[in-house]
Amino acid sequence: MFRSQSGSGVFSLKTKFALDFIVQATHGELKTQGPEGVQRIETDSRRPLKGALFVALKGENFDGHQFVSAAIESGADAILTHQWDEKYLQHQGKVAIVLVSDTLRALQDLAQAWRRECGFKVVGITGSNGKTTTKELASQILKEEFRVSASPGSFNNHWGVPLSLLQAEANTEVVLQEMGMNHSGEIRRLCEIATPDVTLVTMVGRAHIGELGSIEAIQMAKNEIYESTPNGIHIYNLDNEFTLELYEREGVKGFPKDRQITFSSFNPEADVLLRAGTLMKSGLQISGRLKDFEVDFKVRAFGRQVVSNLSAAASIGLALGLTPEVLVKHLKDLKFESWGRNQWIPLATGSAVIFDGYNANPESMRMLLKNLFELETEGKKYFIFSDMKELGEWGDDAHQEAAELAGQIGLSKIWYFGSHMGAVKAGLKNSGFHGEAVFSNDFDPKIAQQIQAELSSGDVVALKASRGSKIERVLNCWGVDGF
Repeated sequence: MFRSQSGSGVFSLKTKFALDFIVQATHGELKTQGPEGVQRIETDSRRPLKGALFVALKGENFDGHQFVSAAIESGADAILTHQWDEKYLQHQGKVAIVLVSDTLRALQDLAQAWRRECGFKVVGITGSNGKTTTKELASQILKEEFRVSASPGSFNNHWGVPLSLLQAEANTEVVLQEMGMNHSGEIRRLCEIATPDVTLVTMVGRAHIGELGSIEAIQMAKNEIYESTPNGIHIYNLDNEFTLELYEREGVKGFPKDRQITFSSFNPEADVLLRAGTLMKSGLQISGRLKDFEVDFKVRAFGRQVVSNLSAAASIGLALGLTPEVLVKHLKDLKFESWGRNQWIPLATGSAVIFDGYNANPESMRMLLKNLFELETEGKKYFIFSDMKELGEWGDDAHQEAAELAGQIGLSKIWYFGSHMGAVKAGLKNSGFHGEAVFSNDFDPKIAQQIQAELSSGDVVALKASRGSKIERVLNCWGVDGF
């Protein structure tokens, strides 16, 4: 155990991280003395830094070392740096400056040490779709039974994971940690840092295929979360062909069945078997079973993808020891309010928007279109979409595929703006689309206003694109608050 100078451990009522804990965990050299500990870790010199350790990270487009002096002026109690300057000696006794060989590696080492010291359970969640929703649903469930910390926002990479772990308080019992990746090997490194006790791949799809080159390469990169945790509990989605294949491979290798939990809407052998009834704007009726416990409840959420997210979250609960009886009680009370994830937004005209602008890839695009097709409406259906990012050479094919499906589901009007216009036009032509199609290279407020003027009571408009396309500009143009 790392101990503070007072001998009271790595944390106390006054400080969360003792200075000598930081020095030892990061293998650093204490160059100047300062306060005996800090309450939190910060990487942005623009934030309030009183009581904080400022970590000078170096990225592709920034270098935190340029802001060390600014961080000190902002009241930082300690600095973690891999660039020493003799001028820092003037802060002796006021600011603790720790010199390390690499600040990113030191941040990761600090997070590893904190995770070991606190002993909380870590749930590692990765996948091409559904990571954030699954994490948020699991957080709602688990907070009723445990002290839970969930990774905020996009804290799912080589710097976000350690910062997320370091945000957990000393008495935390469970950390829900998203793990993202763009290249092979990244999940393995994140598992070295977080050492998850429970791991889950929500599904494998074509997100990031432009970086990895094939769906099989994505599958293997996601599988690192299981390979890196041979002593953990592994949760598998049996409805995705690629995660099902990973489950079957693990079975061949003799992985203990009592450390596997499976979920499905179709496979009767699954531990969690949940299905949805008729798709309605008011919600979904869910039925099935958790282990041997029959369940039937309603959730106020739109879209069939909710079932997979619910099943994954319930599986996490089972992995952490919750009983089916306790789980279903919390499942009934879940709230689905995530920005840009199949949000149902009523408009003043009596029409409504399905806003799915948080992210997009071919699988989530197809799911939205299937939901839109199945939804019974009193009026017309519109579809406004823009680019799916990070698809590389597969970009045109993916957008043509999306347009072909969109052209077959009875839409009255489609507006596409983005860089794959030729592919979208080809897809609509192949589909035999008979509605009105509008195209633009970028978002055009005039087109948005024209569509708004057409909307009548009972109409539904679906918006879908990757985050970088900023499709919420449509809502801004229409005067919808909060976007």
